[in-house]
Amino acid sequence: MTSFTVSGRTQPPIHSDVDFLLNEINTDSPGGAEDEEFIELWHPSGFRMSLDFIWMVMINGQTGRVYYELELNGYYTDDDGYFLIGSSNVGPHIRIPSNTIQNGPDAIVLYRSKSPPSKEGQNIPKSGLLDAVVYRTRGSDKKVSELTEALTPGQLPLLEDISALPADETLSRCGPERLNLNAFRVTSPTPRKQNNCPPKPTIPLPPEGLVINEWGKTSLNQSQESLFVELTGPPSTPLNGLVLVFFGEDTTEWSVPLTGSTGSDGLYLVANDSQADQGLPTLGHLGAVLLCFEPSGSGFCGSNSHHLDCLVFSNDPKLQRFLQHNMTHFVYTLFSVASLSRCASEGPVLWIASQPTPRLPNRCPSPAFSSSVDLCLQPDDNNWQSGSGNCAQEEFAVLLERLCNCGISSLHVKGVNVSCEAGRLYTQGSVLAVSDQQMKRINEIVSDNKLSCSTEQERLVHGAGSSVALQVGLVLAALLLFALGAALFVFLYKKRRPADYLSMQLSEQAETPLDL
Repeated sequence: MTSFTVSGRTQPPIHSDVDFLLNEINTDSPGGAEDEEFIELWHPSGFRMSLDFIWMVMINGQTGRVYYELELNGYYTDDDGYFLIGSSNVGPHIRIPSNTIQNGPDAIVLYRSKSPPSKEGQNIPKSGLLDAVVYRTRGSDKKVSELTEALTPGQLPLLEDISALPADETLSRCGPERLNLNAFRVTSPTPRKQNNCPPKPTIPLPPEGLVINEWGKTSLNQSQESLFVELTGPPSTPLNGLVLVFFGEDTTEWSVPLTGSTGSDGLYLVANDSQADQGLPTLGHLGAVLLCFEPSGSGFCGSNSHHLDCLVFSNDPKLQRFLQHNMTHFVYTLFSVASLSRCASEGPVLWIASQPTPRLPNRCPSPAFSSSVDLCLQPDDNNWQSGSGNCAQEEFAVLLERLCNCGISSLHVKGVNVSCEAGRLYTQGSVLAVSDQQMKRINEIVSDNKLSCSTEQERLVHGAGSSVALQVGLVLAALLLFALGAALFVFLYKKRRPADYLSMQLSEQAETPLDL
């Protein structure tokens, strides 16, 4: 497991579920000057973000009218996602006059809007509402019915209890729930820092083997499709602290905290389906999905989170760079297929394109759908040279997928023997498929002779050439051995039998000169 870290994000999407929150509020600082009041905003990504189209609004609880409105266009959070609005003594990004924030009963509200929320035409704006805190002072109305009904229905206003701590105190966010007053606690002030919340019990790491199992889309009706993601792991595994993060191709992200546990079959389905274990929000065009674990249970995947699994199915270079240090799998497809399923093999885990199988076993390449191949192919690029490093099952899978465009991977051709010579690719064995339909498509391709180099003729010629060469070699070797044997025999024969007397006499006479 590795830590999940990202950088460089500066603009959250208009419709993202990950948007700004009210993080900490000090409405009543000690002393008559009240010069340490502040309102702190925070972006859950924990990184520098643009505040364009964000409005901070203060509403009077007695009249229900806006008494202060602040546009934040052109501002950015700090590098940790914090933005501070307050009196000069707290070092804010935007300074407001001391004693501006009323003590209550009142509300502080956050909006995303292209125009002032107060122009909406009603006392308490609702359009573009991101987050709200309704609060009161001791002895004031506990209900503040108009504010709570409009902003936080069914909840009681918060009390910044001045007797809770010996010094100053604030209302601090200690939970991720938006528009939920129960997420706040009374703590000591921590402007532009992590809130001083009570410690939470650390959630234990999930067991090994909890991974993304399938990612795809199913048809809701003839004109609408629904995305789904399926996890697999040990049966009945609690999913506390787990978060699915969906990335758009512009690095936009949507976070979905998971609840419950895997089923008795080890599967867990997230989808817009009544049969799913958990619902899935409406998402834009996606390029990756990440499964991460956050031990604090914050519901967001931040710098302290652990990356469990990641599937990137986009060729977008920005997204690939964005996740390159935290990525386990790239699937080089634009997701034109209905499903990408995890299929195990003896080697690395591979992802297979197939029809969707939510809550069912994945459709992986099987001997039940096999096609025998005995081919000699001559690809157009002519780079298939013996010993060049290109001659392997993976390259045959790439070529076959190029021809059929039917989701072929190296797992489909693991039973095929591959060899190369003189720009030709020789294959023999069984190509596996995930379905009868894919098997038929493979058969169509392997029976098409457009790229064929006449397999039988090539192998006959190749075999005949090899046979002739072998015969010639054997004949030459035999002649050489015969000549060496004859020479050795003559040498030994002469050495063992000395010359006779007549030969010796003639030899001596030939060596003695005649006297004249």
